[in-house]
Amino acid sequence: MFSKDEKKEKIEFRNLLAFWIFGLSCNYVNTIMLTASEDIIHEQSGEFQTQNKTFSNSSEYCIVELGKPRCDKLMSTGTILLASGIPAMIVKYSFPFFMNRIPFGFRIFLVIFLHASILKCHLLELFFVLFLLGIGQICLPALTSHYPKSSVAAWTAGTGAASIIPSLAYSALTEPKLFNFDTRTVVLLMLIIPLIFAFSYWFILESVPTVHKMNLLKPSSWVVPTQKSSSKEDNISVISMNINLNKNYGTLEITNINEFNVNYDNAFTHEFSILSKLKMAMPLLRYMIPVTVVYFAEYVVTSGLSQLIHFDCEHSFGLSLDSQFRWYFTVYLFGVFCSRSTIVLINVPLIILYLLPIIQCLIMAILYFHSIYFFIPHIFIVFALIFILGVISGISYAGTLDRVHRKSSLKTREFNMAVVASSDTTGICLAGFASIFVHNYICNQHL
Repeated sequence: MFSKDEKKEKIEFRNLLAFWIFGLSCNYVNTIMLTASEDIIHEQSGEFQTQNKTFSNSSEYCIVELGKPRCDKLMSTGTILLASGIPAMIVKYSFPFFMNRIPFGFRIFLVIFLHASILKCHLLELFFVLFLLGIGQICLPALTSHYPKSSVAAWTAGTGAASIIPSLAYSALTEPKLFNFDTRTVVLLMLIIPLIFAFSYWFILESVPTVHKMNLLKPSSWVVPTQKSSSKEDNISVISMNINLNKNYGTLEITNINEFNVNYDNAFTHEFSILSKLKMAMPLLRYMIPVTVVYFAEYVVTSGLSQLIHFDCEHSFGLSLDSQFRWYFTVYLFGVFCSRSTIVLINVPLIILYLLPIIQCLIMAILYFHSIYFFIPHIFIVFALIFILGVISGISYAGTLDRVHRKSSLKTREFNMAVVASSDTTGICLAGFASIFVHNYICNQHL
């Protein structure tokens, strides 16, 4: 028999493991799509069948002498970024205003079903599928509001794992010198992840009284019951508790899951008017804007500039041009993995969160000018800069979620976590448009 403390530790471990798997499962699709973006562009353009011998050689072998800067006649990989970013943005900026009435069990089922549905790599299909996959990327951070702060750490660590495991697997499985699988085969192999996701939610995660349970045989349970504010004053009070900007009022640190559940007899959600939710979201902008800038800069590099940064055999460890692009993204995601897996151990000061976008933009500027003038002597330096991009991204995302979780009141925490978790999407979508513009501009410069 386990003692009370041993049972508590076992439950905490199960919850942390579940949220780590959630972070991995909810983000692996985007990682695969972005790592495979140039391969998908080739497939959409019919390049595998029609390109000439020179291109075929550049796909499988390194180039001994590049000559003038190369700019293949393909669309920018920013197209893939937009295909995955715009649907997610629509979801992330609309669902937080009403998804609290949808049971978590149904949200999770929908996410798992859609992950398992991605069998083809066609842009139009991906647009509609990724529209709904964005649900998982906001509802799981919202679920952490019902668990201790450590659940945020586990979630961000899982997203860090999602940054490197799928990308590394894809790069290795498609590398001509290793397994040399095609894109479709690799995507099919990844379908085991939705099964792991489902098992984690329904069998590993410990349910808590504050999370409404849906009963398929009981239609009245298909909508989460609400507790509405009784007066305008109460709404104002809740909003003032929303997030602590200048003082330490209205915040509560949860260290014990029983402490969180003690005041709840039945699971319900707090219902606020649309106007109240908009007012609640405004103070969150001070956290969301830096994350948006960080993601904009990093994705302009990873999905725009990196497609145009090439090195010959002597200065690229013998990598082909296609392999160089894949490994740029893999190195970037390894930086994300390192930072998100370790940053949970410390509280990031707010001033650091404001400095990160500046550093990110400086790196973007360096790589932008290199893509035009090619002054960096070796690919290793580019790898180092892109690794730093990933580290900054992980610190910004994990540090922001951790701060909002700590500073939010109990009533507004679920809404706050869902809203802040969407702050990366604006930067990603803007980067998609910018990547297309930058790609075309630099290509015209090289003509």
